[in-house]
Parts: sequence; C-alpha cells; structure tokens
Amino acid sequence: MGGSRAEDSAYLLDGTYINDMNHHIPSGPSGALLGVETVREFEVLTNSFGAQYGRTMGGVMNAVSKSGTNEFHGSIYEFLRNDKLDARNFFNRDPSNPTERTDPSPLRKNQFGATAGGPIKQDKAFFFAAYEGLRQRLSETFIRNVPDANARQGIFQSGNVVVSPTVEPFLDLWPMPTPDHPGTKRRYVKGEDPLVPADAPERILFYGRPDRKAVVWLRPQQDPAEVPDAEYPFAFTTGRVIEHWHTGTMTRNCKELRQASSESVAELHPEDGKGLGVRTGDRVRVTSRRGSEVFKAKLVPGQRPGLVYVHMHDPDHMCNKLTIDAVDPVSKQPEFKVCAVKVEKA
Repeated sequence: MGGSRAEDSAYLLDGTYINDMNHHIPSGPSGALLGVETVREFEVLTNSFGAQYGRTMGGVMNAVSKSGTNEFHGSIYEFLRNDKLDARNFFNRDPSNPTERTDPSPLRKNQFGATAGGPIKQDKAFFFAAYEGLRQRLSETFIRNVPDANARQGIFQSGNVVVSPTVEPFLDLWPMPTPDHPGTKRRYVKGEDPLVPADAPERILFYGRPDRKAVVWLRPQQDPAEVPDAEYPFAFTTGRVIEHWHTGTMTRNCKELRQASSESVAELHPEDGKGLGVRTGDRVRVTSRRGSEVFKAKLVPGQRPGLVYVHMHDPDHMCNKLTIDAVDPVSKQPEFKVCAVKVEKA
C-alpha cells in the first residue's frame, strides 16, 4: 500500500497494532489471517492519515470485530476453491510437450466456519464466538535445471572434463531430468547404475576417472587427546535428547518438553552400574581432570560398557565442566565429545 512493502504497513484490530515482531502481516501457518466473519467493519488508509497511525510509512488496515447484541444471531459458511476454478500457471507445462496446454495443478481448498452471538444480560453484557477452519491440498510446479546423465560423466557440448570424486556424491543429490529415468540403485555397479554400460567387462566400473580406478583416501587412526586410564577409567561423551534441540535455549521454554525431559542424566551400562553399586535414579558424581558434576544415573542396556553418556540441555547440571578443549590439528574442530572420567556414587 502507498508504494511501500507489506511490512511497512500497519494492521490494527480494535485499535490494537497486530503486526508481528518483524512488522510482517499477521497470519497463521497457511499465510492467511482467518476470521473473516468476525469483522464488523474495516477501512484502508493509503495516505494522509492522522498522527495516531504514525507507526509505519505505508498504509493502514484498520478492522473492528463483531460483538454480541440483544438478539441471538449466527452464521455458518464455507468458501470453496479448487483447480476447476483456477487458471493454469504459465510455467506449469508438460516438459515432453511444452506447447500443449495442460490442466492446472491439483488444488482443494475449503475455508469454513460458524459464528454465534447474543445477550448475556439485556443491554448490559453480550457474547460473541467464532470458529474458522482451513483445509488446503495444493500442488505447485517449479522449474529447475539439473545435470543430465552426460553432465554427470563430464560430457558437455563445449568439451569433456574429469568429474572430481569430491563432487560425485553431490551430483547424486540432484534428480535426473525426466521422471522416467531409472535412477541409480548402487553407484558403479553394472545393472544397477544406468551409467555403467551393459556390456562392461567387469561388474564394477569406476567411470568417474579416465583410468577407471577408484580414489580411496586412507588416514591413520588417531586416539583422542585423552583416553581412559587407571585413574579415569570411563569414556565420557555428551549429546542431545529427542525433546530438546542442542542446549535447549528455545525448547526449554516449552512446558510440555520441560516436563518430558527436564534434568540431564548420566546413562551407564547395567554392568557398570552393578560394579559401582548404582541403580537407576541414584546420584553419581562424574569427575574429569577439569571438573566435577553430579547427575542422576540411568542404566541403559543398549549403552556401551565403559561409556558415560550425559545429556547436554540442562543448565543446572553443566556437562561441559568436564569436557576437554583439545582440537583436531587439521580441522581445528574441538574435541568436546570425548574425554576420560571417573564415576562414583554420590
């Protein structure tokens, strides 16, 4: 409105500014602001509006909601829209016959609801209630350029190139250009990879390189900076739980998720618990060369013997007091996930 972006316009309901924290238009997951039958009247101001609307530079959408009256009244409604009422998207074409007109993408959209209002006490108090639902099943068409079978082998009109083994896994993430392409069940295997000729002499053909040889990178195994020993006999690692994302800075704000998993626990194998005299629910003190913390124990049969696994979402039981700050010499990735600890019943 007024030549401005949508977030530069103000939306008011009963005199209250209802734009979100980023000034965007208020809406639900569908992108629509439901409740059409709850609006009594509205006005749209595009310019020369008063100072009371000075929050934004664009236009103002000002709506007033309905209320009950001295008489009972209500409504039931449904708005229907489907592909039979739609025009075809210009880009929604059959790729095998692009000049032929095709049908619109499938769409089923039902917006429905009901309202009811009336007096609670004549001329004194009233009620008004409304429900509105939206059910939409929509298909959309997008056009994307993807590498074909020749491009995946480095064959181009301008000339051929060698496809780097580093790039090959990423090429597999793109679909083939046509829906009827057989796809690839297993790379480089005759009969399962369409890029391997049917008359190839060997069952396995690494076609990505001119010499037809696979590139295998071998790296020596290296122990962590700190491994279990006689003083600290357990390996210690940390991780997430399904209820909380990382350290729970957002998910811990949800009451239901806090109730499902509030306190971090130290998971141990039952044999380790038996040796420590610990059962599920007991408190254990986990100590490393850097710090110590008390956790509630949980014996888990699927846990690996000799390993202590602690959840990392609990700010009252800080597992990173124990972890190590060693880094990988090449990637510089911190080795937070593994160190040596000792465990005792608290």
